[in-house]
Amino acid sequence: MLDHFHVTCEDVVYDPFVGCGTTAIAAAARECDTISCDANPIAVLVTHFKLNPPSPEDLTAMVDSIGPNGLQEAFRAFSCGVRPQVCDGHLSLLRFLLAVAVLRTRWHLGSTWDDERIASELRLLVAEIAGDTRTPLPRKAVHQINWGDFRDCGVELPL
Repeated sequence: MLDHFHVTCEDVVYDPFVGCGTTAIAAAARECDTISCDANPIAVLVTHFKLNPPSPEDLTAMVDSIGPNGLQEAFRAFSCGVRPQVCDGHLSLLRFLLAVAVLRTRWHLGSTWDDERIASELRLLVAEIAGDTRTPLPRKAVHQINWGDFRDCGVELPL
């Protein structure tokens, strides 16, 4: 789509329904500034970390900081709003990774809580993210990602 509209690095790409961030990532690869928003906070979170991925080392250290025996306590803490000792920039990512790992074990459907399996899923997620972010995006562009209605993104569209 960016080719169809002859988008260059001088353009700002606005995506009012960011979803999984495909348009924002493609625009970032062209060094375009991007403005994205979505009503779904998970879509915003996923796009944010695709555009600004933590290093694989940071991810591994973050997951290792929980420890295999502390997964259930970490999950409970997140559910109750308790903030673990993690860098603020990674707190939402850690919460997201832990939730995805728990969902992958089908615990929410009645499966038994299994620290070892959840820890394995966390390691798999870290490997997937490291693979997805192997090629860094150019850092010249500015990326603004908002959570909320597309009409509230502060973008003036020419009519």
